[in-house]
Amino acid sequence: MTTEAIITERILAELEKGVAPWHRPWFGTLDGPISHATGKPYSLLNQILLGDVPSEFVTFKQAKAEGGAPKKGSRGKLVTFWKRIQVSGVATDEDADGEAEATTGRGRVIPFLRYYTVFDIADCDGIAPKFPDREAVAHEPSAEGENVVDGYFSQDGAPALDRDHKSNRAFYSPALDSVTVPRIDQFPELAEFYSTLFHEMIHSTGHASRLDRFTGKDAHFGSDDYSREELVAEIGAAALLHRIGLETPATFKNSAAYVDSWSKALRADSKLFTTACARAEKAVRWILGEKPDEKPEPAPEPAPAVVAVPGPEQMTLALF
Repeated sequence: MTTEAIITERILAELEKGVAPWHRPWFGTLDGPISHATGKPYSLLNQILLGDVPSEFVTFKQAKAEGGAPKKGSRGKLVTFWKRIQVSGVATDEDADGEAEATTGRGRVIPFLRYYTVFDIADCDGIAPKFPDREAVAHEPSAEGENVVDGYFSQDGAPALDRDHKSNRAFYSPALDSVTVPRIDQFPELAEFYSTLFHEMIHSTGHASRLDRFTGKDAHFGSDDYSREELVAEIGAAALLHRIGLETPATFKNSAAYVDSWSKALRADSKLFTTACARAEKAVRWILGEKPDEKPEPAPEPAPAVVAVPGPEQMTLALF
């Protein structure tokens, strides 16, 4: 039995027991301007007005209420908002120029574009950030994990990899043929970093220049093909972690939870797991540099204690 088949059986057994919801295994980073009052990002228009500044912005009134104030000589920036004003009179569907307007039973509602001034808290005295980035988590990279990563991305025609910049997303772009993941220090658990990276690496093997899983496919979000590809990526990532000894109970349970998030597709197609498992095995072999016509060394038949979710004394990492 292959590693991928073993992982699939264990995931199915975990799903039978019921699983907790999947959780994102990395913490986000402040990557644009946000409101100091609410922590919410500004609208796209206001982000353009404020510039690509990962900081909190505050009004003069808000700064004063917190006992602070803009520094002498600092200049505020404009942000806009829409204010709707009720106009009494007969409701109409069009204005004088024939443009449609919102109406109510009491009259028209006219939107007005207004603005106000905000200051970067870095340009204020007495204002501490409310939503600072979490401190980076120091990790010693896994030698086994790095061997897999380096081996794959050093292959001829390998995809591009961006793992050195803070990010709120992990994804593979078929159009750019590139893998992007958050930095390793954004992951509380080291194993979750490799689980996430392996997941996107498995996706990248579907490129037309590799195993060609995407060509001619209807792969929009939620489609059967999309669901199948997500299963391929998660089974493959779990199998890679298991092979190199990075799996932990937490990573395995999160992998099962991720698979369960596609349970609608699983229930609709009983053969979905079988197909995904076969494709995951091919993807893993490609990443490990095994030619498609090569026969991989058979995986050792695990003892029952290993087939079950391993205990923390056996492994050291986690999946998604």
